[in-house]
Amino acid sequence: MTKLVVDELETGSVTAEIKIKGSGFTRVLEDGSEIAAAENELSRIFKMPTTATGQQTYSAGTYSWICPADCYDVSVVAIGGGGAGQDNWANPAGGGAGLGWKNEIPVIPGESYTVVAGYGGVSTTSSGAAQLKGGDSYFIDENTVCGRGGGNASGSASNADGPNNNGTTGGGYTGDGGGAGGHASNYQGGGGAGGYQYRGGNGYEQNFPNYGNDGAGAGGGGYYSSTYGTGAGGGTGLNGKGPLNGGQPAYNPWQGYTTSLSSGAGGSGRAGGSNGYYGENPWSGTAQDSSNIVGGAHGGGGGGPGTSWPSASGNGGSGGVRIIWGPNNSRSYPANAT
Repeated sequence: MTKLVVDELETGSVTAEIKIKGSGFTRVLEDGSEIAAAENELSRIFKMPTTATGQQTYSAGTYSWICPADCYDVSVVAIGGGGAGQDNWANPAGGGAGLGWKNEIPVIPGESYTVVAGYGGVSTTSSGAAQLKGGDSYFIDENTVCGRGGGNASGSASNADGPNNNGTTGGGYTGDGGGAGGHASNYQGGGGAGGYQYRGGNGYEQNFPNYGNDGAGAGGGGYYSSTYGTGAGGGTGLNGKGPLNGGQPAYNPWQGYTTSLSSGAGGSGRAGGSNGYYGENPWSGTAQDSSNIVGGAHGGGGGGPGTSWPSASGNGGSGGVRIIWGPNNSRSYPANAT
C-alpha cells in the first residue's frame, strides 16, 4: 500500500497546508482555522489516472450517470434539440441546435451526475410559443458543457439562447469548443445542427461557410415553392467531427447528395447525424411529410409550412449527450472520440 503525506501544497504564489483527519482532508488557513476540503477540489489537486475505458450515450430525457470504477475524468459532447417550424403560411422554420464539447471533466467513481438531453421543439400555430424551442442538453449543469436548443423566430419565448448563438434561432453552446446551430430567419428551410468547430448551415444557405471541413455543422434545409412545405435541417452525430453525409450539404431522393437547395432538399447530416426531411420539390410535387417535415438527429431544425399544407412545418430533431473515458486522455473531442 502506498501512502501520500503532504505537509504543504504550493500552487503558484499560494501556499496551503492540508491535514488528513479521519477519512477526510482539511485545509488550514493563515489564521490557523480549518475548513473541510471539497472532494472535487481534492480530485483536481491529487489527480488519479483513469484506467478504465467506456462510453455512454443518451437520447432525449433526464438521467443520472454513475461514474464507474477507475474513472476520474470524462469527455462529453452535448447537442440540443432542434427548433420547430411554426404551422400556417408564411411562418418560420426552426433553427438548428448548438453543439458543445468539453474534455477532462473531473469525476469521482461511484458518484452520480446529472445528464439532460433536450427534446426537439414541437410545431404549433402559436407565434412565439415556448414549445417551438428545442431543449438544452448538458452534463452536470449548463455551465460545464451544454448544447443549447434551436429556436424559432416568431417571438422572444421561442428564440434560441447563448452564449455563442447564431441569430435568434441558432442555438449556442458552452464548453472547450463547439458550434452554433444554423439560423432560420423565415419559412425557407430549417437550420442545420452545429458542428464540433463551426456553425451549421442556415436555412436556404447555399454552400454555407466551412461546409467542406469535418469540424463544421450539418446542412440547412432548402426551398422550392410555397405550397407544400420547405426542407428541414440536418443533424450532427455524437462520435466526433466528420464529413457531411455524401460530402454535400443537401439531400433529396432524386438528385441524391447535392449543393443545390433550390429544389426543396433537406439538409445533410454531419458525422453520422441524420438528414432533415425534404420539402416540396419538382419531382414528387409535395414534401416528405404533410404534417411533420422533421429535423435530423441530432439537433436539426424543423422545416417550414406551405399554403396547401399549413401543418407541414416540422418538429426539431432530438438532442443527445455522449460521455467517453479512457486511459491517459486517449479519448477526447473533437477528433479522438470513437
